[in-house]
Amino acid sequence: MNREKRKMFWYYGMVITVSAVVLLAGSLVAYRLRDRPIQRLLRPESGQEAREEKLVADDGEKKTPVTVSVAARERTEAELEVLFEEAEKEIEQKLKGDNESLSCVRKALYMPVSLQNGQVVVSWSCDQPEYVSYDGTLGENIPKNGITVCLEASLECQRQVRWYKKNVTVCPPEDEDGLSEVLLEADQVKTEQYYELPRSLGGRELRWYRQQTNPAPLLAVLILLIGVFLPLRKQEAMIRQKKQYRECLLREYPRLVSQLTLYLGAGMSLPQAFSSMADTDRKGSQDILQKECALLVREMDRGIPAGEAIQRFGDRSGLWEYRAFCGMLLQNRQKGNDKLLTMLQNEAEKAFAERQRRARITGNEAGTKLLMPMAMMLVVVLMIVLFPAVVSFYA
Repeated sequence: MNREKRKMFWYYGMVITVSAVVLLAGSLVAYRLRDRPIQRLLRPESGQEAREEKLVADDGEKKTPVTVSVAARERTEAELEVLFEEAEKEIEQKLKGDNESLSCVRKALYMPVSLQNGQVVVSWSCDQPEYVSYDGTLGENIPKNGITVCLEASLECQRQVRWYKKNVTVCPPEDEDGLSEVLLEADQVKTEQYYELPRSLGGRELRWYRQQTNPAPLLAVLILLIGVFLPLRKQEAMIRQKKQYRECLLREYPRLVSQLTLYLGAGMSLPQAFSSMADTDRKGSQDILQKECALLVREMDRGIPAGEAIQRFGDRSGLWEYRAFCGMLLQNRQKGNDKLLTMLQNEAEKAFAERQRRARITGNEAGTKLLMPMAMMLVVVLMIVLFPAVVSFYA
């Protein structure tokens, strides 16, 4: 068993062991708590919702499952008085809303429907609802000098009710420009087909325009974002494509060395060997290595020296393996070396060994990525297998 398999075996063994320990410990705790008799249940605090408790009643002959609803603890009379006092203080603080005071109300009032974090329910009423509605909004046609209205609220908690009354003076909304008044005067005759807007205000000529929404800023920002991110996206795609291209060239490196060794051993020259490697297959298609070799051959046909073409071939790849290999070929062309075939055979063996090593690394990475889905599947299988056993145990 190799190292990777031992790691996988150890990992799954730990997962199964931890799952079994959690299951057994949880079952033991549930069993011990189930057999511990209880005689009283703690009520929720005042103002909280009722809590349901699932119990089992044992009369000595049979066990009957029962669901008991435990209501919240009710307050005493003294606690209720304190709660209502706090609720009234909260109304005093919140009722004026955005107004400076209740003696001159020009904006909507804040009339809450609950107080003290929902413990007190509030219902509002007004003696003149045409000026102040139940939700605090102000009505229309409020007298210029204002009018006093009486607000009344019923505070209810635990079936106890307290009443709260407050007189407020409602004034018409402020109109700094006086436009509301002149518009109201212009709208006196409603039988006409057209609504004639006032032409002057305080001796100044008025011009009216429709409010226009200008989509130009949003459109400009959208175009700017597209203009900024589109080149980045293209650049990212080019980088990803270049990376895939180099990875493919790296996978083809052992084939390059082995075929070149074969052709040189058959008596071909270096340009003839690259020309043979650049030939297309029967279907007329070329892979990446064949395309690079064909480009090298075309450069030599156009008059570029073979040494320079080989150096360009190594630089285009961007891989140190190709650069080192092309450097070895150039050194052989310049100085001459009768051991070139031996060097190529050794390089081919190293290239295939390196390719096997990279394949193992890729396989290990794929296995690591599959660990999480496999662990989730293991948990699901354990739940499916153990659920009937747990149910039968408690039954």
